[in-house]
Amino acid sequence: MSITKHKKFMIFVDGTNFLSQIAREFDIKYDGQKPPFSALDAATAFINHISNEMVKNAAYGLDIPVRKFWFGSYKGDENYEYDLKKYLRGKSYEAVLFKAINNKEKGVDIALTREMLLNAFNQNYDVGLVIAGDEDYVELINDVKRFGIHVRGAFFAGKGLSKKLQITYDQYFEMGDFQWIKTQYAEFAKAIEYEQKEYKKMKQAKKT
Repeated sequence: MSITKHKKFMIFVDGTNFLSQIAREFDIKYDGQKPPFSALDAATAFINHISNEMVKNAAYGLDIPVRKFWFGSYKGDENYEYDLKKYLRGKSYEAVLFKAINNKEKGVDIALTREMLLNAFNQNYDVGLVIAGDEDYVELINDVKRFGIHVRGAFFAGKGLSKKLQITYDQYFEMGDFQWIKTQYAEFAKAIEYEQKEYKKMKQAKKT
């Protein structure tokens, strides 16, 4: 009788990058560094769907993720940072956030790189799922694979996805190809637009 060895599994998300890509996919305008919380709902739901599909596939032999990391930058004060971290903690993510400097993202790619490499060196995972489309991650993925780790990637096709990164992953999942994800577009887009309208109303009410 053969016994399937279950592999340790971690998820690493370039959150700001992913949120910006979702905005393009939905054709909705919002700032990836200060997103509506319903956009975070969409992002985490899509990632969870792919993660669950991977775990359900017996051929992969995966346990549920031992750790999920969310890396991102934000615009706002310490209270907003706390709210973001608390929200992401509720979605079972370790949030590593950096305050935007002059509206520019700083430190996200370095933090993601550090976490992936440290956990690879310490043999904390066998399979990594990376949610990122930036070409800057190509060398990182190659370095992690040298530890014998299988690195899968998932993203939406389009402007934010590097073709070089796409073929660097051991396996790439096109999010738009998942039927369940496609069926959720309208619902999440509606929720995001509603939240944005309510936020504008609240700001206007404060001014009067």
